[in-house]
Amino acid sequence: MENLTENNEEIKEVNRKLFHRYLSFFLAVFLIVSSFWLGLWWGKAHIKPQNEVFKISETNVENKLPLEKKELDFSLFWKTWELLKEKHVDKGALDAQKLVYGAIKGMLQATGDPYSNFFDPEESKSFSEDLEGSFEGIGAELGIKEKILTVIAPLDESPAQKAGLRAGDKIIKIGDQPTTDMNIYGAVDLIRGEKGTEVLLTIFREGEEDTKEISIIRETIEVKSVKLEIEEDNIALLRINKFGERTAQEFDAEMNEIIKKETKG
Repeated sequence: MENLTENNEEIKEVNRKLFHRYLSFFLAVFLIVSSFWLGLWWGKAHIKPQNEVFKISETNVENKLPLEKKELDFSLFWKTWELLKEKHVDKGALDAQKLVYGAIKGMLQATGDPYSNFFDPEESKSFSEDLEGSFEGIGAELGIKEKILTVIAPLDESPAQKAGLRAGDKIIKIGDQPTTDMNIYGAVDLIRGEKGTEVLLTIFREGEEDTKEISIIRETIEVKSVKLEIEEDNIALLRINKFGERTAQEFDAEMNEIIKKETKG
């Protein structure tokens, strides 16, 4: 009986140490997420709403700061801007703010890094939904592999899984939009949509000769960031799928569950 009590105390001590170690980690994650939200709040307070159109013909550009490196000729950018302003066939409909967003996105795209991206206000909203763990879409994790938009894994019981989408499927088109040179956030923006609506993906699957179309009906997706599994020999396996607003809360709940079950480790 004493040995059993000692073993339980040892297990609890190990769990406490594990909890404190992960708690320190999540505090760091919390600071990062808090910084993001602070920046998002500032942006909402100081940036005009996206649906407010700044006609390029009526917009004066500020912050034309002189460049430190004179060998970089930035005049081509402003020349293009002025040409759009003066000669574009539908210059009255051009939104200057969207042109600025597009220029920034193009600059980041030129780095060749698919994970360096700029979020406009609408994309920031989508990113916030990711952090909250709830959104309307198909429920599939995407990535860029060999410069091709690829399904990393469909979520369990998701519309993507039910429709037959598999890990490793290469997405060639989203609707009528080719995915060539498309980054992750652009793809996610096209795939997500209102619950009950359809999205058509053209995919290529290794081992098959032709592409195929998969129609998926969007649903509300709830993603748990922490998952607990009890393995053989009463060993607890705690998986952290992603970091979001509820990750720390879910982690605490699962840690309490581990302690209640008195697992070996």
